[in-house]
Amino acid sequence: MNQAQIALYNEVLKIRPLPGALLDIGCGDTSFIQNLARALPLAQVTGLDIALPKRAVAPSVSFVAGDAAKLPFTSESFDVISSCMSMHHWGDKRAGLAEAHRALTLGGWLLIADPLKKGWLENRVLGWTVERLDGGRFIGHGELASTLNELGFEGVSVELIPKSLGSLSLIKARKP
Repeated sequence: MNQAQIALYNEVLKIRPLPGALLDIGCGDTSFIQNLARALPLAQVTGLDIALPKRAVAPSVSFVAGDAAKLPFTSESFDVISSCMSMHHWGDKRAGLAEAHRALTLGGWLLIADPLKKGWLENRVLGWTVERLDGGRFIGHGELASTLNELGFEGVSVELIPKSLGSLSLIKARKP
């Protein structure tokens, strides 16, 4: 696992009681959710991504094709919603975060690992590079925290992930 996945994995395993239903938005190659499924054998683990996975998924993991801005789940379906290195690809971040809030159970956790913009120069270099490579767009720490608070999350925290890119952050927020 990479540093972002390790940080998210450790945060999920700290939650008590252990989550019974977990959604990973932007699950990509599915390695992260397969590791979670092994660690949480009683949990329902679901991965969501625009494209179907290119490798086999463990039997205890379900997969749904979809978009963060229009989650195909009923309200209050998940105890934890995670996203690892995919939020900068979301076309409408506010809609994706609002959907996460809707799909979380009361007391549920939103956990995101993604680079956040910090200084002017880093924003310009990082933003330009990512936009050219894959069309992604990074959000700033203040804008993200403000959006999460406006959407009704509480306990919003943002911290740098050790031993990673200088802007790779772990974002935690709870639905009251």
